[in-house]
Amino acid sequence: MLTIAITAAGSGIGQPVIDSVRDSTLQARLVGLEASPWGRGAYECDSAYLFPLASDPTYKERMMELCERVGIDVLISGSDPELIPIAEMASDLAARGTAAIVGSPASIRLCRDKLALSQHMIERGIPFVRTWSLEEARSQAADLPYPLIVKERSGSGSVGAQVLSGPQDWERVHCAGAWIAQPYLLSASWY
Repeated sequence: MLTIAITAAGSGIGQPVIDSVRDSTLQARLVGLEASPWGRGAYECDSAYLFPLASDPTYKERMMELCERVGIDVLISGSDPELIPIAEMASDLAARGTAAIVGSPASIRLCRDKLALSQHMIERGIPFVRTWSLEEARSQAADLPYPLIVKERSGSGSVGAQVLSGPQDWERVHCAGAWIAQPYLLSASWY
């Protein structure tokens, strides 16, 4: 029987992972790791642990210790902020018998940076949604294809995202930091 740990077990990513494993024919013991005692997914696992956020300085040390002590065979991240820390410790985890299901740190950094990913794909002739830095989009606001979505360059879950229906909507955009603009892709059924 595999022992599978899911971080952020109560999140919008962690919960479906738990559901998928439960719905599969896989013989697995699920271990939920959750920063909040209210994370529903932790209660749907065979065991659960309150666990620090990826930004906590003890995160790596605690993850290594828990995986070894509990005998975690497979580690799956349930939150975007944990992807790079887990990827960076993947070889150390593997040496202790835990397979982290995660890409390389470089591929995660690229995929988490919406502007860099757009440029990477377009340079290779791969169809991808056009993406502008916030400054670039503001400078050509009258010529952009609306509606647009403005969101953080490396954000998750559309937190803080804004939809702009035309150039006049730029007046209400008060973002600071690394934000991008992209065409807001609507479903044809919306029309």
